[in-house]
This record gives sequence, structure tokens and C-alpha cells, in this order.
Amino acid sequence: MTQKESSGLKLVLHRDFGTLLFGQVASRIGNGVNWVAVMWVVYESTGSPLKMSLVGICQVGPLILLGPFLGAYLDRADRKTVMIICDIACALCVAMIPLLDRLGVLTLWLVYLLVVAKALFAELFSIGINSGVPLIVPNKDLPAANSLLAGSVQTGQLVGPALAAYLMSVFGAHQVLYFDSATFLMSGVCVGLTRIPRADRKSETDKRIWSETWIGLVFLVRGGSVLLYIVAMVAAVNLCIPSLMVLIPIYSAEILGAGKEGFAVIFSGWGAGTMSAFLFIASHRERFRDYRWITRAYMLSGSSVVVLGLCGNLYLSMLSFALMGFCIGTAGVLISTLIQRITPPHMRGRVFAMYGMGTHATIPFGMLAAGALCSHYRPDSLIVWVGLALLIAALAGAIFMNPQPEQNELQQLEKSL
Repeated sequence: MTQKESSGLKLVLHRDFGTLLFGQVASRIGNGVNWVAVMWVVYESTGSPLKMSLVGICQVGPLILLGPFLGAYLDRADRKTVMIICDIACALCVAMIPLLDRLGVLTLWLVYLLVVAKALFAELFSIGINSGVPLIVPNKDLPAANSLLAGSVQTGQLVGPALAAYLMSVFGAHQVLYFDSATFLMSGVCVGLTRIPRADRKSETDKRIWSETWIGLVFLVRGGSVLLYIVAMVAAVNLCIPSLMVLIPIYSAEILGAGKEGFAVIFSGWGAGTMSAFLFIASHRERFRDYRWITRAYMLSGSSVVVLGLCGNLYLSMLSFALMGFCIGTAGVLISTLIQRITPPHMRGRVFAMYGMGTHATIPFGMLAAGALCSHYRPDSLIVWVGLALLIAALAGAIFMNPQPEQNELQQLEKSL
């Protein structure tokens, strides 16, 4: 490995990016704790799996409807200030649950309302960090930076639930939420210490929010076709991948006979695979200049899912899931980097918001479809069909998507808006 290839990991020592990354690791671990604690608070108080599942809908639904307007607002505001406000607001939303419970006035609908509010502020922060990273690090370091940020998310997903289980056993589910609130405040301090330049607003400052949102949509649709095809491809992928979250537990119990232990083993492969992808890209960023790796990664992930459905072996299933995690993680980092590089700085908030809206809209449908089909078909057969659907989505992307959009074409489009 050459010095040039390995320099991506040195971003953790970057004065601004390293500070921002530290705050993200803390808040993502807090998010992992929050997810488990809030779900358990609802389940413990209602005993209803359906009411517990509504927590997830509260976190995703409003983002699909309001995401583009959040992006338009962020493009006209100071990112750093907005991100600090978002962290403080998230801390307050989370802390209100145990506080209202202590006062004896907490209701289920108040929990849902606070979850929605926290999700909106968290999404605005996420748009801010995705659109702001190119203002902090050099263009050549974007793959490494995105990998490290994605690694912070995965760290939270791995460490957060385990930490939540321990803390809830000691302090109780409600009190654990104060810990999550503190991690958001820590993130806010880190953002405050980070130097984030303001993007050039050019001539859009006199337009209304809805007009700026429309301009972002036009850019997404007409942006050399690559952005629109990416949204379509990832939306198809997000229709498939979440369905595995429903199918794998049933597959482990009915096909492998491994129960919840097998379910945990298989999903440990996902965590190992995604973390490996983030570390590999961060240390070998020069190898991923060709964005055809996006469709290649999705093709390989589809193949691994097919193997998962056919193998009937616990440890081979874990390895297949690890390979899928590696491929999905790789594609996600490269897509973020591509959007950052081809989108003008003053429009990144809107484009990232619309990308999130378009790609997240299919997630609930995939999970609902998997749940409905499980009563009629074997889980291993459904997993094979999910893998084939992933292959078709990746193949369509490889055929229609221009992996290296012409920058002058995008610049002409930007001027026309």
C-alpha cells in the first residue's frame, strides 16, 4: 500500500473534519441507544407490536413529505448555525420523553410527536453534513470522508443497541434517553468548533422556498440523467434490502432451525461487511474513481442475496450477508461522493434532500410486501427473488446510467436555472 493510497485515513486528524467526525460518532451511538429505548418505552407502555412499529413510520414518513423543503431552507441558511440548532433541538426532543414521564403527563401521542420532531431536525442535520463535507475536505478526499462518516453510522448501529441493553437494565428505558440527549449536545459542541465555509448563494436569495425546491427538482431530473437514474436505482434497492429485515428472522427459524441466535449471527455479517467497506474505501480512495463500481457493487450484492437464499447453511449465510453489506456500503459511499462532486455547492442541500425523499419512499412498501408474502411462500424462495430483483435493478442502472457525467453539461444546466 502506497502512502498516497493510505492517506485517506489521516482525515481523522484533520482539524475540522476530525472534530466533526468525533461528534458524529458520539451522536450516532446515542441514536442507537435512542432507537432501542424509545421502541421499548412504547412497547412496555402499550404491549402492542403495531404501536411500536409506528415509531419507525414516524421517523420516516415526515421526511418523505418535507425533506425537499428542508434542503431548500438549508441551501439559503448558514449550515453551521442550522446544524448546531438541530443538535440542540434533537437533544430537547429526546430529553422531553423522560421529563414528561417524570411529570406524569407523557402520552403515546406525545411520544410520536416528539419522535417526528426529532426525525425532522435529525434529517436537516444529515442534509447539512452531507452537503457541507465538500466545503471542509479536498475533492480527492471525499470518498474517504464519506466512508468515515458512514462508519460512524455503522458504529452507532453496532454499539448503540448493546449499550442500550446494558443501560436500560441499570437505569430503565426512560432514563437512558438522557444519555442520547447528551450525545446530541456533544455533537453540537463539535459542530461549533468546526470551520464550515458558506456556499456561494449566487442569484437565488430572492426566491421563495418552493421556487428553490422546484429548481432543485429540475436539476435532479435534468442533471445529465445520472442523478435521476441513481434515485430510481437506489429506490429499487431500498424496496429489496429492508424486506430482508423481515425475511431473515423467519429464514433463520424455519429454514436453518437456528432461531434468534442464528438471526444474530447472520446480521453480524452485515455489520462486519459494511465496516470493512468503509475502512477499505477510506484507505484505498484512489481505486474508486470509476463510478461504475456503484452498479457493480449492487450486482454483486444481488448475487450474494441469491446465494443466501439457496445455501441453507448458517455460516455461509453469514458470509453472504457480509458480502452484501460490503457491496451496499461501497455503493452508498460512492453515490454520496458522486452527488457531492456534480452538484453545485449552493444546491447540494436540495439535491441530497430529494435524493433522500425518492430513495426512502419505497422502504415501507418493501417491508410490508415481505410481511404479506411470508404467509404464502417459503422465506428462502422470497430471499432468492429479492436477490434477483437487486440484480435487475443494478443491470438497468448499468445500461442507462452515465457513470461519468459531463461537468460542462451540468454547468450549462445550472446557468439555465
